[in-house]
Amino acid sequence: MFRTGYYAVRKNTPYDAWVYFIQICDSATGFPEYETCNRGNGSKAFEYGTQTRLCEPMTAPDDKNIRVSMLDRNDPNQGALLTYTSFTFSGLTRIVNIQVVCDPKTSELNESSVTFVRLDETLETNQIEYYFRIYTDVACPTRSAGMAYLAYVGVGGSLLVACLVGLAGYFAFGSLFNKLFLKKEGKKIVPHYSFWSDLPFLVRDGFLLIGDGIRVLDCRRKEEEIKAGEAEEALSPVGLMIDTKKRAENDIMSPTSPA
Repeated sequence: MFRTGYYAVRKNTPYDAWVYFIQICDSATGFPEYETCNRGNGSKAFEYGTQTRLCEPMTAPDDKNIRVSMLDRNDPNQGALLTYTSFTFSGLTRIVNIQVVCDPKTSELNESSVTFVRLDETLETNQIEYYFRIYTDVACPTRSAGMAYLAYVGVGGSLLVACLVGLAGYFAFGSLFNKLFLKKEGKKIVPHYSFWSDLPFLVRDGFLLIGDGIRVLDCRRKEEEIKAGEAEEALSPVGLMIDTKKRAENDIMSPTSPA
C-alpha cells in the first residue's frame, strides 16, 4: 500500500528551486519543512521554494473529492489517474494529477517513489496543472486465483482439464462399484466394458465411412469434369466440324426415301 507521511519530489533539472511534498491519500506530514508549511494545513501536496523558503499548498485542506479515471480506457492494466480538486492560493490556481501506474514488481515504496512528469501553465487564467507519477503494484487489477488460472490456461484448456478429471473419476468410481457391489472380476470391472471394447472398431468404421464419402464425392467431381469437357469440346469449331461430318456420313449411309 501507499506509505504514510510524504513523498519528496524534485525535478530533474539541477537549478530548479522547487520541491514538492506529496501524499496520495492522507495529508502530507512529517517532511522537514512541515512547520513552514503551516503544519500541513490538511493539504495533500505542497510546493516549497528552496530559495524563497515559501511553502504553498497545492490542494484544498482535507480534500476528499478525488476524481479517479483510467490512464488508458482500452487497457485497464496501465493504471489510474488521480485528479485532485483545483485549489486557489495567493491568486494562483493549482491542479494536481498523479499517475498511479501498474508495476507488479514494485510493492515497497520509499520517499522518492513519486516522480515529476510535467506542469502545464496557463498564463491567461493564472493556472498551473501538475503531473506526477508513481509505479506500484497497488494499481494493478486484482484477480482471484480461479480467474488467474483461467487466464493462464484459457477456456479451452479449462474444459479439457474438466473432461479429463471427469473421465478419470468415471473409471475410478465405476470400477470400484463393479468390483465391490456387482462382484465383477478381470476386465469386467471396467464400467460399460462392452462399449469401451467396441470403441476402437467404432472409430475405425467411422474413418472408413468418412473415407468412402470422400471417394464418392471425388468420383462425382471427376464425372462432372468429364461431362463439362465433352460439352466444351462439342461447342468448339473443331467439334462442330466433326459433328457436321458425322451427320453427312449418316445421310449418305442411310437409304433415300421413295419419291
